[in-house]
Amino acid sequence: MKKERVAIIGLEDGPEGSPGPSVVGAVHALGIATIGVALSPREAGVWRSPRPDIAVVLPSGAAPRDLTARLVATGATVALPGSFAGALLLAEAAPWLDGSPIVSCITNPSALLQHVQQGLHDPHAWGDRGPLARGMNVSSGVHAESAALAQCWPQVLLSDLGLTQRCHTALSVRRATERMFKAGATRVTLAETAMGCLKEVALVRVRGRVVAAMAMQVLADDDRERVWCAVSIEDDALTKQALSAANALAFDGPLTFRFRQFGNLALLLEIRPTFPHWIEASTAAGAGLVERMIEGARGTAAKKPLRPRAGVLFSASAEDAVVDPESLRKACSLENPS
Repeated sequence: MKKERVAIIGLEDGPEGSPGPSVVGAVHALGIATIGVALSPREAGVWRSPRPDIAVVLPSGAAPRDLTARLVATGATVALPGSFAGALLLAEAAPWLDGSPIVSCITNPSALLQHVQQGLHDPHAWGDRGPLARGMNVSSGVHAESAALAQCWPQVLLSDLGLTQRCHTALSVRRATERMFKAGATRVTLAETAMGCLKEVALVRVRGRVVAAMAMQVLADDDRERVWCAVSIEDDALTKQALSAANALAFDGPLTFRFRQFGNLALLLEIRPTFPHWIEASTAAGAGLVERMIEGARGTAAKKPLRPRAGVLFSASAEDAVVDPESLRKACSLENPS
């Protein structure tokens, strides 16, 4: 039997950091060999600890066929996205991966690419499939500035390449818009957000069926809206809303939904076709998003979704940390000297 090797595509670190390096660690914890694929020489996450067993650095702008050839050469058996850009490249590589021994976790990639091309906040693209945070497409920096002046702050810019920027002034909107278009974005959306009101639901969908899901309340994040601190919660209504949205999208793989809580209403802000930044917390809480995704690629995923525990705290500083409430209670308990 061929030794299993899981490739994680997209290992951006630094200002545009992705969950890819943490996904490498999650696969390592399962005792499975990893292949870390950086999408350009600038993606420093491929060298971050824990380092992948095999490191592959693609030239900037590598074609889907090039990705497939490198994965085949390294003996990859399963391919997971480590970033938004990695998910897009995996979807584009589907015609070549279909004829290879590599199983991609992203099935029905045309649905993913169509969603990205149309944009979430296009009412014709989303229709009546759930409440959305109010947003509009931005065609230029000047347009962004004039539109921003008419709305409350803060706002968030979302690009079709996964770049995100929270903005507090019209000038920052213009500069961020220009940066995103310069980076290759073809669609940028300006949407309303709110500090302290962000929630996320991450799930794994395999052959049209969700096999794992977990909700988090974001306690702190940065201006790219990447989670720095969050706690797992039980929110059946929010999870159900994410499941409904996943079914409407009709593509498989890992998905992270970002919601803006507006009173009693959760407004869908963004859908990212990759794992969340707090992937370590999913393991501690019993959701096992990476493990269930790999099992799904093998065709061995359990039918009943796991129900993760609430109260697991995720904190990212110099290194990611997870606090399990059971361990915390044990550490804080006082033993009877007698």
